[in-house]
Amino acid sequence: MVFATPSGNVARADPRMVTGEGLGIFAALMRADDNGRSAYEEMRESEEFRHPISYDDIRPETLDGIILPGGHAKGMREYLESNGLQSVVATFFARNQPLGAICHGVLLAARSHRTDGRSVLHGKRTTALTKFRGRHARDAGGG
Repeated sequence: MVFATPSGNVARADPRMVTGEGLGIFAALMRADDNGRSAYEEMRESEEFRHPISYDDIRPETLDGIILPGGHAKGMREYLESNGLQSVVATFFARNQPLGAICHGVLLAARSHRTDGRSVLHGKRTTALTKFRGRHARDAGGG
């Protein structure tokens, strides 16, 4: 497993998505459950998580698949607008390699373009949070 961040520094999960704090009435639905919080703590202790690479160092040909996380924390803008990361996503789609997207990860995929200029998601079906729930999380202080 390889983790990547904009500059190769260790990341952390959006605290709102881990604890539910600040998510109002949707906290129980949107925050990680006990299993998710436990898995996050275990992941944080792994060597791979503690030594990420930078987006610029991602080599799609060396990876079997990619997961695009989501969230509402600061730093999401840099993630969503990263031309380099969008290029990696486009490469995965062009090679028909496995790619999963969670929450705002779908937006990163939507912003990634094929060689014909269309989104890699053009003609595909996706799922994501409803506009209302996404706005509620943002308005609750999530970003």
